Amino acid sequence: MMGPGPDMMGGRRNGQTGYGPVHEYMVAAVSEALGMTAEDLRAELESGKTMWDVAEEQGLTSEQFGELMVDARTSALNQAVEDGVITREQADWMIARMSQMNANGYGPGSCPMHDGKGGFNQRGTSG
Repeated sequence: MMGPGPDMMGGRRNGQTGYGPVHEYMVAAVSEALGMTAEDLRAELESGKTMWDVAEEQGLTSEQFGELMVDARTSALNQAVEDGVITREQADWMIARMSQMNANGYGPGSCPMHDGKGGFNQRGTSG
């Protein structure tokens, strides 16, 4: 049985993109951590920027951004559980997965072939 995967947070699954049920919680948590409104962050994302781009423009290092994302995801997931959007089991699975990814060096700039904007650089293909 497949657990709650990336689509719960608004990521990709089977080549499809879309926003999962926790996306708005993430936008709220990240915007608060960056000291901006959720509307302003949404506008930045809709213009093609990533959350990393916005954080980098504000002077955050990749380490600071990683910490911010862990805190924001944890907060967003806990709020989604409180609101009945996801179960505690789903949130715990996503938090454990996030911890595992962080322990394995996942984060902004961690893939030498990835351009950081959802595509690949000249050494890879975009599909």
